Amino acid sequence: MAQVYEEPKNFPARPDKTIDWLGKSRDDWKSKTRATKAELKVAKQAQKRARQSRQEWKEEYRKLQRQLAAVMAEKDEENLNLKTKVQELERENEDLKKKYLLRLMTKK
Repeated sequence: MAQVYEEPKNFPARPDKTIDWLGKSRDDWKSKTRATKAELKVAKQAQKRARQSRQEWKEEYRKLQRQLAAVMAEKDEENLNLKTKVQELERENEDLKKKYLLRLMTKK
């Protein structure tokens, strides 16, 4: 009895085409991986720049808040001094009115 060799069904008929397909598949996979790595690198750099920019803006905001607080304190003090001067001038005005009325009353 002669044995007939049957080729297994999971092997392609032409190994050269299979090797070419595997090589192309590998090259496609490598190019996709390179592209993905490049995109990831760009995204990481953008994220790093965004974090740095955000930190710079926070520092600038804090600096401006301190300046604003200093200016507001200065203006509050100036406002208080002006109110005190107004009160003194009003008292002085009242005193002058009283003196003037007394002079008018004594002249009659």
